[in-house]
Amino acid sequence: MSDLLSLIVTLLIIVIVIVFILMITQNLNSKGIFYMACIAVVFLLIITALFSCSPKKDDNNTECNLVTHEDTLGTPQNNSVRCFSRPTCSASQTSPSKVLADAKASVAPLPEIYPSSPQQIGSVYLGSGAVPFDGTGKRIGIIGCFYYPNLQADFNIFCNEFGQKSKQLQIHQYGTTTNSGWATELCLDTQWCNVFAPNATIHVFMAQDDSFSSILIALKNAALAGMDVISMSFGGDESASVINDFEPVFSSYPNILFLASSGDSDTVSYPSSSPNVISVGGTILSVASNGLDESSGPIVNKTAIRAGAYTKLAESDWYTPDGNGSGHGTSGYFPKPAYQAAHNPGGYRSTPDLSLIAATPGDMGVFIYCSAAGGWLGVQGTSLSCPSLAGMLATVNSRRKTPVTRAQVLTYLYSLASASLPIDVMVDGAGYINGRTVQALVSI
Repeated sequence: MSDLLSLIVTLLIIVIVIVFILMITQNLNSKGIFYMACIAVVFLLIITALFSCSPKKDDNNTECNLVTHEDTLGTPQNNSVRCFSRPTCSASQTSPSKVLADAKASVAPLPEIYPSSPQQIGSVYLGSGAVPFDGTGKRIGIIGCFYYPNLQADFNIFCNEFGQKSKQLQIHQYGTTTNSGWATELCLDTQWCNVFAPNATIHVFMAQDDSFSSILIALKNAALAGMDVISMSFGGDESASVINDFEPVFSSYPNILFLASSGDSDTVSYPSSSPNVISVGGTILSVASNGLDESSGPIVNKTAIRAGAYTKLAESDWYTPDGNGSGHGTSGYFPKPAYQAAHNPGGYRSTPDLSLIAATPGDMGVFIYCSAAGGWLGVQGTSLSCPSLAGMLATVNSRRKTPVTRAQVLTYLYSLASASLPIDVMVDGAGYINGRTVQALVSI
């Protein structure tokens, strides 16, 4: 709209200048000026109509054009949070199965890399069969912001596309205002949480807006409703007032596994920095096909697409081309908790506690379906890591006689890092989640 307005103003100025010149050089009378003005107006209308009807982007294309997170969410206001889902490509109505089928059938080098599917990612983490995806009898609470009326329909489309188990989402709505950026977040959380806990019940608590005060209401209700795991894929600045409001909720429910994304920038956010919350960071996960080791991330993705068999090739700390990545650092409020005593050399709580997939090679992330965003798109960020871990922990507790508590999870993870057992050690966290870690959590 702003481009169209600029064009109209520019053309109008040109027309006025031309008429003025003709008045001086041609000695036009009032009738002649009137005719000239009419011709100019018609000319202006024609140009404007042509500009307005210029071809728009075709939603049915299969290209994955990079976009930035700020395309969907603006800068958060004071005393509010932002979600950590980062769209990686423009939305398309073309289904992933067609996109990936075309890629698999391609003989020539592929022009694109694509977001990853549940089959690719799920098989890497838990696909060995040691801990089957489950979650039976467990309740996962997703805390999000704003209302999204199409969440169930989008969830069903995603599950149908990838052969995932669909279910009725339990929606807890606290307002009617919608927001397309947070709709993307809610779709990511529910769709990928379900990948790792297909038999769990998923409750979605949609706060009225993105303020800490509104989120607190949703969080309290989620805890009172008896959630086993609560996933929070958002964060904001640490502040004494917010901390004083939220910490009593976390400490009052020691048996609930509270998870929070550590963020998508080189900083610390709350509630991830709370010692009563499991802080979830992000990795970049590379997959290979049939054990084939390729040096280039995009080539690995293409090879895996063609082969259809996926194994873990590499996993490392996630950083984005713009210098951001998995949030990490040291809290400015919370002293170092006991479980970090042997790992954290500083005096304050460090984040994250552990990390798992936030991105894939080429910064494509994973597929989600969100009608508010235009259909199928790729998304990355620690907003993927957090609900994925929520699903894994629901699976863990569904396999145990007594649920593992967050104190057990945190103590065990840091003991692994301290003992130099087979878990990849990070600078600011205990390590990366993997099949061995999940199996061990079932057994402790």
